[in-house]
Amino acid sequence: MVCGGRAWDGLVEADVMARALVDAGVEASRLVRERLSMTTIENLRLGSALLQQHGRSGVLALVSCDWHLPRALRIADAMGLVAFGCPAAAPAPPLPRRVARALRERLLRAVVPLLV
Repeated sequence: MVCGGRAWDGLVEADVMARALVDAGVEASRLVRERLSMTTIENLRLGSALLQQHGRSGVLALVSCDWHLPRALRIADAMGLVAFGCPAAAPAPPLPRRVARALRERLLRAVVPLLV
């Protein structure tokens, strides 16, 4: 399952991830794409619904950039999903952006129960 409907330079996130998985040897027929979600909450809501439609359930492996993964796991937990994290290394932005991002992520993790 690959989730993400945002388009960057005309490329939809789910399609880019699916292509990378196929290039790494995953059979295209095994992939399900969720191409409508625009937020992490929507990724998990729509993605878990699609998995259920395909008769899949259980523990999720969440793959996200290392700085975003804690929030994604917090959201999954708040939604009652069982998940473990697989961090993907992200390039470090300049210090001011890193500090702002860290503060934003900490705040959003704190308010997750209010958002879900």
